[in-house]
This record gives sequence, C-alpha cells and structure tokens, in this order.
Amino acid sequence: MVFEWAEHGNLRELYLNNNIRWDAKISIARDICRGLAFLHSVNILHHDLKCENILITEKMQPKISNFSLAREFNAVTLPIDNFNDIMHWLAPEKLECIKDSKKRENINRYTIQCEIFSFGMLLWELGFQRKPYENMTFMGILDHVLNGGRESFDIKSGSNSIQEEYFAIIKLAWVQEPSLRPGIQQLFNLLQELYENHNIFPLLHPIPSHVVERSQNNVQNTIPSMVIIQIFIIILFIPFYFIFFFFVFKLFVLGHSYL
Repeated sequence: MVFEWAEHGNLRELYLNNNIRWDAKISIARDICRGLAFLHSVNILHHDLKCENILITEKMQPKISNFSLAREFNAVTLPIDNFNDIMHWLAPEKLECIKDSKKRENINRYTIQCEIFSFGMLLWELGFQRKPYENMTFMGILDHVLNGGRESFDIKSGSNSIQEEYFAIIKLAWVQEPSLRPGIQQLFNLLQELYENHNIFPLLHPIPSHVVERSQNNVQNTIPSMVIIQIFIIILFIPFYFIFFFFVFKLFVLGHSYL
C-alpha cells in the first residue's frame, strides 16, 4: 500500500516534539473522524487506532495508516501476540478477552463500538499529548478499564470552552456499555460543530477568490500599458534604423564603385 509522503511523521512524533495548538487538534481530530467514517462506509474496521498510526502531511492533514490488523465487519478478529502494543486504546469488552481465557477462546468480536472506544482514546491522547495510562502496569490498566475507570482530565485553571466540549466528545466515545456509544457519524457531526462554532479555519488557507480576481484584473490592466511602452520604444528607434541602413547602403555602393 502506497501513502502520501508524511512530512511531519506520525501524530505521536508530532505531539512529542511540538505543543500543538487547540485549533489544530480539533482540525486533526475531525479529519481523522472523517477518514474513519469512510472506512466504516466500506465495511472496514481498522482495529489499531492510535496516534502512532496517523501520518501527518506537510499541510497538517492526517492520514490513517497501518492496516495490518484491519478487517471487514464480519471477519474474525486475528489473535494478537503482544497486547502491550494496543491495550492502552482497547475497549473493555476486548480487554475481557485478555483476562478471561474462556472468552478468548470464543473470540469476542471487534465491533464498530470497539473502534469508537479506541477513537475516543486517540482523542484523549491527542488532547493531552501523551500515551494513555503511560505510568500504569499491564494488569493495572486491565483492572482499571474493566471496572469503569478511564484516563483523567487534568484540566488546568486556564481551560476554555473548546477544551471542555472536546472532552465531552471523548466521554461519549468511551462509555462502558458498547450499545450506548455514539456512531461515527454522530462523532463527526459533533467535531464539525466544534470546528465551526470556534471559527477554526484550515491550517493552510487558500487564496481568497477576490484576491485572485484582483490580481487577474491587475494583469489585464497592465497589458495595455506594456503595449504602449513597446510602441513608443519602436518609434524612438526608427531614426536609428534609417541611419544604420543608410550607412550600409553607402558602403555597398562605394564598395562597388572601386571595383
């Protein structure tokens, strides 16, 4: 599979090396959700959503990557050798498979609701710019999430409404009961509304149409003046042309007269 060149690497690398503005976070989150909605529309579940699997282009556009675990809706979940790589983002119903060997044998399917939960964890990771439960042990994460625990929202005193609304969306996505989690389209609508309500614009702005029209008019207005200048230069040099041809003619005639 070929991907567009990712100038900024993956989203985890980006947030580890930069303090991402909140308007950029909302824009990135919305675009990831849009990509996820497309995958779901063609019956594909990614199975491994996290910032490390989101590539960021030169224009700060996120691209979902690493489809090694991706499967169709009705496909059986593949056995995972190393849960340490993904458990920080896994839904509680999938974590039960790790704790209960009987459920692992029956294969508790990875569903859209599982993906919604993982997307919520990705949103938290992007918001706080760190790996979920990074200081907790394997069993600590397992017990914490299965008992309804989640990552904390250590909101600073200077937090604003854009952060509070973003956190509210995360809380919807990681509800313990799978059937109560919103669909991907609902999450996209909420992120789009947040994007619009706070007047967030694309991170790279296209040239406004009126600027383009103005520049085109300037070019059109410049053309007549350039033509006039060229005509003036031609008229100015006409006498020099006559003098040049006169001397050439004289030399030619005199040259023949001596032969």
